[in-house]
Amino acid sequence: MKTKFFRLLTILLFVLFILILSGFIFNQIRQINQKSRLSQIAALIGYYSENEIAQVNRCYDVFSHCGLFLYYETDITYEVFKTQLKQIQFEKTNETDIDGYEIFTDLNLGTKNKLSINEMDGMGDRNQLPRFIGYRWRFRDNEDHNWTVSYYPLSENSETIKLDGQPFKTNIVGILYQTK
Repeated sequence: MKTKFFRLLTILLFVLFILILSGFIFNQIRQINQKSRLSQIAALIGYYSENEIAQVNRCYDVFSHCGLFLYYETDITYEVFKTQLKQIQFEKTNETDIDGYEIFTDLNLGTKNKLSINEMDGMGDRNQLPRFIGYRWRFRDNEDHNWTVSYYPLSENSETIKLDGQPFKTNIVGILYQTK
């Protein structure tokens, strides 16, 4: 009787192990595919691996929305960038100006990178940061995923900007591919 019980328990534990392992493998493959898709879309608007600042996977609000965030630097002007956005063949759902300080909190809180302007990182009193305009577009793809593209024209800013302690005078693009 005990041997049948232990045999059944062993089989159940083995099946449970296989299910957990399968879920892990499925999740890894899904993440690889999502990163590949993000890179493909970002390449349409000036991204290549050499200009990447950071790429992170995180959840970002109380509703447990999760996504892949990609930040990269670019010399492309706002006018050229806006033209390149037309290559993204998704439904545009929104376009708006944003407060450019968002890039400081996005990078400084959400990645290992540190962006500063006049030696301030935006983690204290945000009103002390020099203000500049950023730009944001939201899209929905054919799989009903939301995409957010933000453009921060830092090259036009006369302030002293540093990324990880080094002088920084190019623009930054942030892309969020909402995966959940």
